[in-house]
Amino acid sequence: MTKETRHNLSRRNVLAGLGTIGIASAGAGLGTTAFFNDAESVEASFEAGRLDLVVEYFTAFDQGSAGTGSDQGVVNGTQEAEYTYALADVKPGDSGVVALCPRVVTNDAWLWIGNNDGLVDYENGQNEPEEDVDSTGGGSIGTANTGAGFGELSEAIEVTVSYAESVSRSGDTVTCETTRELNNPEGYTLADLAKDLTGGFLLDGDQDEPSPDDDPTPYPGSENETIQQGPCLCIEWVLPTTVGNEIQSDGVEFTFSLVAEQARHNDAPVTPFVDAFVGAGGSIQAAVDAASPGDVIGVAAETFTEQVTVSVADLTLIGRGGATIDGNGGSAPVTIAADGVRLDGFEITNPGGLIGIAVDPGVNGVTICNNRIFDIGPTGSLGVTGIAFGTEATGGHDDVVVFNNIIETLRQEDDGSFATVNGILFNTGNSPGTITNVSIRSNVFRDFESTTAPLGIVVQQDTDGVTIADNEFRDFLADNSLGAGSFDTFAQGLNVGNSANTDFLVSGNVFGADILSTDGFYPEAVKIQPNVDVSGIQITGNDLLTAFGLTNAGSGTVNAETNYWNDPAGPNTTTGQLNDGTVDSRPTAASVSLGLVDSDPFLSSSVQ
Repeated sequence: MTKETRHNLSRRNVLAGLGTIGIASAGAGLGTTAFFNDAESVEASFEAGRLDLVVEYFTAFDQGSAGTGSDQGVVNGTQEAEYTYALADVKPGDSGVVALCPRVVTNDAWLWIGNNDGLVDYENGQNEPEEDVDSTGGGSIGTANTGAGFGELSEAIEVTVSYAESVSRSGDTVTCETTRELNNPEGYTLADLAKDLTGGFLLDGDQDEPSPDDDPTPYPGSENETIQQGPCLCIEWVLPTTVGNEIQSDGVEFTFSLVAEQARHNDAPVTPFVDAFVGAGGSIQAAVDAASPGDVIGVAAETFTEQVTVSVADLTLIGRGGATIDGNGGSAPVTIAADGVRLDGFEITNPGGLIGIAVDPGVNGVTICNNRIFDIGPTGSLGVTGIAFGTEATGGHDDVVVFNNIIETLRQEDDGSFATVNGILFNTGNSPGTITNVSIRSNVFRDFESTTAPLGIVVQQDTDGVTIADNEFRDFLADNSLGAGSFDTFAQGLNVGNSANTDFLVSGNVFGADILSTDGFYPEAVKIQPNVDVSGIQITGNDLLTAFGLTNAGSGTVNAETNYWNDPAGPNTTTGQLNDGTVDSRPTAASVSLGLVDSDPFLSSSVQ
């Protein structure tokens, strides 16, 4: 398998959609010749005009010394076509590709890709090496992931998704001539892709460049079933060599569904992969209250002034094209109060309010992705927070993904009570609990202003498996001239103020030089508070461009190797505070490393 790729990525999404995180595994039982199988076509009706959907597929796999294989075919439908992907007998190092090339005959169409039935992992029994490392049990051949004994293969297979101008097959090689990749985070898995397609993804008809404002254009109509006008979707997969024996017998099956809706009479497309839809004049809360666990609710590109509490487990809320929830200065516009909730694609605002999104204590399995949280506060005596986890109550969180969001224009004009602005806050008062399996990736934190302290991410709960990666922190201003008060100020990208940390990784982030504090302490990219055990923290591969790159007041030496400190010569070990009311005047100087910090080796250039 080969590909010709021209990278065209940004830290923000190229197209809002397709994004989250993942892990590792392997499989057997379905046979390597059954990689992809046709599924039945599904007929549906149209409002007007003739429209046929044809999907040509290409597949290939490479198992090293075990051999290679490929396949090619066509799935025909009227408005909808389905294609089932089945994979087994794979081992670490194996790789492959599936490319889907839709043709809409003859009119332009809004073209969605999604998944109606989720993803099925098969345990397929367990051999002796797998039994030693996999405690999920050995389901019989074909046992799906509906309880004890399910497989792990989908969480192991890492995928890369891209648009391709064309796809070709020569022997057992499939070549995707790629014009642009989608926003694929590091470690993105087949399980993540399946989750992202739950609510459907609108394909962009322009394969060369993203449309203005990230709005997809209609998929161009083809003259006949053999002419490819729009882009293909190319999904390349690999099973990392680091995967262990827990996947030795596992298999996986996943169905891609494509749905076309004529564009000429449908200017505002709505995802067809929903169980309910909230339009203008409707109530999101009413739709949530009427939903069943596992439902998907679509929300129109309208403004809904309400406070929505999601208390139904495994519910997915999908907003498209500017769907806005406005808290109107009251409680959080969205409160997540049940496990397994996904909030995807919304504008969340609460001017004069405290919080944008609140996650109740002890709630697990939450995914918050592709949202814009903006214009929160000011409130006066209380802190302002974009996304708040477990505030002021006991209970940790497990399996949390915060991906590809923009959190911006947070404001706090303090009345002297030392309230702060927080982009994301993990805080449960006096009983902190532990956060496990948490991923905060590819988010943008910008334009925070406070008379006390603007803070990007604040972690006040103990950690066990937390990754903060590929985020941007820019344009933070702590300035008591913005409102009442005459006390010191501070500004920080990441604040760690818990007790214990295990497997806490901070990697690939950009902490900008425009994080500023004008009347207090020097601004800091990362601040580790006193009494924090730093032995489980690794800070690597970041741009630490802020005046103080890293301040460690915790217990022990923190591992901060291979970061860029705003100077090819490495960090500055100068200490000091900025208490004279002037703005830091050293934006081109090396960022300061303060405390017990292992910064050698360091990077001599930016990671951007």
